[in-house]
Parts: sequence; C-alpha cells; structure tokens
Amino acid sequence: MLKQDQQLKRERTSSLINWGHWFAFFNGLLAFVIGFRYLADSGSPEGILGWGYFLISSFGHFAFLAFLVYVLFLFPVTLLLPFAGFLRGYAALVATIALSVLLFDVQVFKAYGIHLSPFAFDLAYADLNQVISRTNAALTLAFIITIELVAANWIWRRINKIQKKNFGNKAIAAVAVCFFGSHLIHIWADISQETRITRQDVLLPLSYPATARSFMAEHGFEQDNTQITDASISQLNYPLEPLQCRGMAKQPNLLMVVVDGWRADMVNADTMPFFSDYAQQNRSFNQHFAGGGRSDTGLFSLMFGLQGSYLDAVVADDTVPVLNQVFGDLGYQLNLFSANPYDIGSRWFEGFEVHPLSPSINQADNDKQLIKRYQDWQAPADAPWLNMVRLSGPASYDTPEGFVGIATTAASAELNVAERILFNQYRQALRALDKRLEELLSQQAQDTHVIVTGINGLVFSSDATINRRDLSPASVHVPLVVSWPNSQPDAIDYATSHHGIVPTLLSRAALCDNPASDYSSGSDLLQRQKNAWVYAGHQRNFAIYQPNRITLINRHGNYRIFDTQFQRQRGARLHPKPLMEVMNEGQRFYDR
Repeated sequence: MLKQDQQLKRERTSSLINWGHWFAFFNGLLAFVIGFRYLADSGSPEGILGWGYFLISSFGHFAFLAFLVYVLFLFPVTLLLPFAGFLRGYAALVATIALSVLLFDVQVFKAYGIHLSPFAFDLAYADLNQVISRTNAALTLAFIITIELVAANWIWRRINKIQKKNFGNKAIAAVAVCFFGSHLIHIWADISQETRITRQDVLLPLSYPATARSFMAEHGFEQDNTQITDASISQLNYPLEPLQCRGMAKQPNLLMVVVDGWRADMVNADTMPFFSDYAQQNRSFNQHFAGGGRSDTGLFSLMFGLQGSYLDAVVADDTVPVLNQVFGDLGYQLNLFSANPYDIGSRWFEGFEVHPLSPSINQADNDKQLIKRYQDWQAPADAPWLNMVRLSGPASYDTPEGFVGIATTAASAELNVAERILFNQYRQALRALDKRLEELLSQQAQDTHVIVTGINGLVFSSDATINRRDLSPASVHVPLVVSWPNSQPDAIDYATSHHGIVPTLLSRAALCDNPASDYSSGSDLLQRQKNAWVYAGHQRNFAIYQPNRITLINRHGNYRIFDTQFQRQRGARLHPKPLMEVMNEGQRFYDR
C-alpha cells in the first residue's frame, strides 16, 4: 500500500512537472507576442534577414526566460507541494506578475528607450502617470490572470494527451535551435558588421547576444579591440545638415593648447603664476567641464562637440570632425604638435599636418621639446592656420630633467600617504607646465585667437583603472581660458563644457549659419546654455552635473547621487527631466 502511494505521488509529480514545462512554453509564446510591441518605438527590422533574426532570437529568448522563471519559482514548489489545484493558481499568479513586468518594461522602453533597471525604475516612478494608465493597468492585470488561469487548467486537463503525442522533444529542439542559432548568427553579424542584426541588440530585455569578441575570448583567442567594432552603433548622422560657413573677411589664426590631466582646483598663483595672471587678463571659465574623465572622452568632446555616448559610433563610422572639414574648406592650414603616438594617423586629426617628435619616457621633457618645435615652426604667409598643441606632463606627474620646483605644502587630511606624495608632485608638474605655457603664449601675436584648456582632469592615484572610471570633479573640472582680440577680461561662472568649444569656433571664427544643434551637443561658450546640466563620460559610464548635484550612472543602470563637494547623498532621488534630456541628446545623431 505504501509503495502504491509513493508510486502515485511520483506519477502525479511527474505529470505536474510536465504540465509546468508546457505552461512555461505557453507563457514563452505569450511573451514572444508581447515582444512585437518593442518594435513600435524602435522601428521594424530591415529586410528578410532582419525579420528572420528578430523572429528567431525573440522566440528563443522569451522561451528561455519563461523556462528560467519556471525553474526558479515553479519547479521547487512542485517538488515541495505537489498539489495540482494549488500549483495551477500559484503558477497563474507568477506568470501574471512576470508578464506584467514585461509589459511595464515595454512602456518604459517606449518612454525612455531603455529597459528596466534601478535607474529606469526610479525614472519611471518619478513620472509614473506618463508611463502607465492606472485604469488600463487594472484591466490588463485582470485580462492576464484570466488567460493564465484558463491556460493552466486547459493544459492540466489535456496533459496526458499532449504527452502521448510526443510534442515535447520537438518543442525543446525548436527552442534550442532558435536560442543558440540566434547567438551564432549574431557572432557572424558582429564580425561582418551586419547592422540589420546588430542594431537589434538593445531591443529585448535581459538580452546579451554573443559577440565575436566574447566568443574568441572564451575560446582562448586574443582579439584586437580596434578590429571589430559594434556595428549596431555605426549609424551616425553627423552633422544633421550640411554646414554653411562663410568665414571672416580677415581670417584669424587660431591656437588651441590642450593639456592631459589638468585639474582646475589645483591652479593658483603658487602653482601656476603665469597662467593665473593670463586667466585674469582674458575670459576665464570657472565652471568648465571636460567631456569625460579619460583622455579619449575629453579629446573626443573637444574635437567633435558631441556627448561621449557617440564615441563608439564615431570610431565605428571612422568619422572626421566637422571642425577639421570646415576650417580645411576655408583654406586654413591645420597643424598638430603632439608627442602622443595615437594622434598620428587618427581620423580625429584628419587634415592636420602632424609635427611629431621622438618621445621620451618623461612627458614633461616631451612638452619642452614640443614648445621648441612649435617655436621653430614657420607660419605660412599666404594662409591662416589652426594649430593644436597637446601637452601631457601633468598627467604623469612629470617635471623636466633638472627642474627646480616650488616648496611643498600640506595636503588635505583626506588623502592617504601615497596620494599626499602625488599631490605635491602634481604641484611641481603644474609649475613646469606653467613655464611651457609662458614660453608659448607670451610669443603669440595680439590678433591670434587662443583657447587653453585641459583635455581631462586627474585623480591622485597610481591605479589606472580608477582614473579611467572616475567622473568626480577632480577628473572632469578643468581650466578654460579664451583669449579673443578686443575682448574684455571676464570671469564666467555659469557651467560650460568641451561640447561648446566647437560651436564657439564655428559660429565666431568660421561664421557658420547652422544652429549648433546641427553638429554638436553643446552651444556657444559665450552664451549661457539652455540645459541646466553638463554631461561627462560615455555610454557605459557617465555623469550628469547639475548646479546642486552630481548623478553617476553606470552601464547596468545603477546610480549614485552626490552633492557639489562629491559627498554621497543617500536617499536622494533622480530628477526625470534632465535625464530625459540627456537620453534624447544621446540619440539625436543616430539614423532612424
């Protein structure tokens, strides 16, 4: 008798497990149908290839997610409480919650272009009435729970017939082929840069398609990151309209001096006496921010005037800055003086004549050689010029050989021992930089238009990873001084960013008629920005600087909020309006 009871229990549990599999498959099909709603905002796939990949990948993806929900929430309960009536009701409730979350994600994606995350949830919560209608939500919940209860009971009553027809293996095979096949197709698309497929990467929630990079890494092959670039982002429409630029009757010479690792808060009369005096005699921008804490994001924002969220797209498209094109078309001779080997041959400096040197390990010695090279350079007599001089000594805390610096001073008590050493070494590096700037700027003609700024800031740390990821004021608040002929000295205290440098040059020196929004994320530096925020970073890790807060958001959607002194503000909530503006700006220059 006991054995019969155990046998019946095993058979009932087996039937419930089979029922659970088919119930999960049914919900995978429902989720697959709901998945078509993501196309309403992002646009339909292109051609047979695009549609074929969407159907295969979305079916495999949602079927896999449905089975995952079953394994996590239904299978353990089936073993512990193998009661058919209870399980059908419980499963219907779990499925209703899961599909409701999916529908909410659809609405969030429609409103903000992103999927659910802590960041997206807080954003949607602050604007909940715009995301969902409470009446529609209640009706939708009632409709879903009804469908789930009907389906749960219908499948249970027919589970024996379904098992006898042996559909299970066919369903498993279909899901496996679609799931793994879609990843293999995506690896091929990533290698061949097939945008009809890769542009769907962000379409589905919790979707992480395999790439050529990840596949090769998992199989022990080294992969040069410069060789394969995500083609889903190579759809840049930059500029939005052809630029119409007249140029000035008497075209001015332009000098841009850019410095790696230059912190604004460390510039004073002790560390940089010449530059401090130079700033007081010209236009000094006291709240100026680089486009990111890394040298590449900072330089990108300087040359393109675009948010760092476009950086990968520019690399993928091999795009040339409009700055180069406009001044080249106006007859300017473009020159770059840099010891950075990555600048040579870079598309960012297309049209520039590069004046390289044989770099030494000491960046300050390189800076000294660059200034000498610049002083020896012969300006053309028959053409205006735009010169960029890139100095890098402060970024590596370097001073020239034999340099006699300034007295050390007490560092902040918040710094540790290593950071205090770097603090005073950095002060020495700034004094050396001050000498280079004096040698360069004191010899410029009065009618030369000069821009002096930092490419990025610097955190006092020997850990390169920290410096790459940091977006605190130390990393992005940089000096900016503009010397324009016949302009009055001025200290400008409203927030500006590197995104405004290209619009300033094109509107005031090249006399372009286009609005800055046609080619830049910024606006003229001499006009207060319409947006009360500044963007710094790139698409995987960025910061939004506002007058009274700093919001850091990483690629997973996790966020932290700080005050202007970079003290964590726990419990502070997101402000939806600036975040929406940031996300909209990050999409304007993509083809749709």
